Amino acid sequence: MAEIKILRRGEEAKCYVNIKDAEMDDIEFQVELVYGYRRTTILIEKAQMLQDGAGKWFFVFDTDGIIGNITARCTWWLRDTDCKDGERTKTDEQPLCFVADTACVKLFACPCARENAPVEYTFTDESDIASEYVRLCDCVGHPFATDDDLYLYARTDVAENIQEALNNN
Repeated sequence: MAEIKILRRGEEAKCYVNIKDAEMDDIEFQVELVYGYRRTTILIEKAQMLQDGAGKWFFVFDTDGIIGNITARCTWWLRDTDCKDGERTKTDEQPLCFVADTACVKLFACPCARENAPVEYTFTDESDIASEYVRLCDCVGHPFATDDDLYLYARTDVAENIQEALNNN
């Protein structure tokens, strides 16, 4: 499982999106960013996205007003004459990132990203708040995850205390 990106609230995030096994220039697609208790959604359509010089698609979103987990739901439409309307709808939903205001939370759980998902997301800039947290791992480097696939993160100063306590036992 891949590690989730931690962003500081209020910054603009720039994220590449790649739909594997699809020619993205030739299909319609969109990304919905879902966050919060009320499952607030930010819709980013293909027409609102940009392409870099290499033709890779990316979108930018503002994290102001967002705290906590953001889930990305990508929907794309493939031509398929077997379908009544001539298109087959495909959807992938996965954790995208975690937005924090300050590194005041000592420990939090963050969703585990799925590996081998049909859609890949790659952030292009490192957030300074991410350096204030560390994913907790056992002595051989396997990350601790809860039963519902949440990784455990701790503030770096707290993690040092936790690691020291684990080493003493």
